[in-house]
Amino acid sequence: MKSAIALASVAVVVLLLLLAVFRGLRFFEALRGPEGGTADRAAEEIDRLEEERRRLLGHLREIRFDHETGKLGDVDHHELERRVGQRAVEVMQALDAARTAQAPAFVTTAASDPGEDGDR
Repeated sequence: MKSAIALASVAVVVLLLLLAVFRGLRFFEALRGPEGGTADRAAEEIDRLEEERRRLLGHLREIRFDHETGKLGDVDHHELERRVGQRAVEVMQALDAARTAQAPAFVTTAASDPGEDGDR
């Protein structure tokens, strides 16, 4: 009888451990999401922001060129340049934030690690 109780207790403990492991795996899958890991999503976001930055900077060059060639009046030029420039700044700030978030928590620099030359 004692062995049956011990066996049942072991079975309950094993089931609880399996449940904990399963819930842990589900937690990490939820973090990853359907698109892949968080690192993959961060890299995709950086790529998307870089592409938008390139596109916006190209638009700014076109706006300036069109103004210089007379295709775009002063008022339109200033308004378009303001709106596109503002969006470009927002994208660059988001890009900096995304790159910072993706970077390692610490960076070793030459100033903080003098190496052989700093020992003299």
